[in-house]
Amino acid sequence: MVDLASGKSWRKLTGDETVKPVPGFVPYVEGQALFQRPKGGPATHLGFGADSLAISPDGATLYYAPTASRRLYAVPTAALRDQGLSDAEVKKQVKDLGEKGAADGLAEDTAGNIYITNYEQGALVRRLPTGELQTLARDPRLIWPDTLAIQGSYLYVLNDQLNRQGGYHFGKDQRVKPYTLLRMKLDAKPVLLK
Repeated sequence: MVDLASGKSWRKLTGDETVKPVPGFVPYVEGQALFQRPKGGPATHLGFGADSLAISPDGATLYYAPTASRRLYAVPTAALRDQGLSDAEVKKQVKDLGEKGAADGLAEDTAGNIYITNYEQGALVRRLPTGELQTLARDPRLIWPDTLAIQGSYLYVLNDQLNRQGGYHFGKDQRVKPYTLLRMKLDAKPVLLK
């Protein structure tokens, strides 16, 4: 957490299982099990913790997920802002919202829909406020879709081909240029907090 007015920062949920990679997590990307496979080193499971973040339209809820996980979590931002609360007290307020697929990016619109990348499926998914998941797009050009942004009635997605980097293929970089920024027309507006 960072207080932009004062510049003061602090941590919450440090080491909690909801922010850490799932032990033994094996994603399947482009039809293959993905492990970290450095040149000359042993294969290991992915070690990505909480990276996917989105905030509710009223700023009251932070949604988050580890990249090496298929679960989505939510926590009240008031609990994160309260420096007097211990991690255990904050943890009591965390909600497990269930499966969402393996994701690296989240975004939310003003209607409370959460947009989710799905790097295993090469897809973009929308989670409705009811919890229902809708696949918006599945496309072979979505190779490890990562960062999401909503702007001007479009959902933008950056493809970084992370799974093709050398660290996953014994040092051989398999990424293919050009890298892409794709967009999809939506009837949605981005969350803009004051």
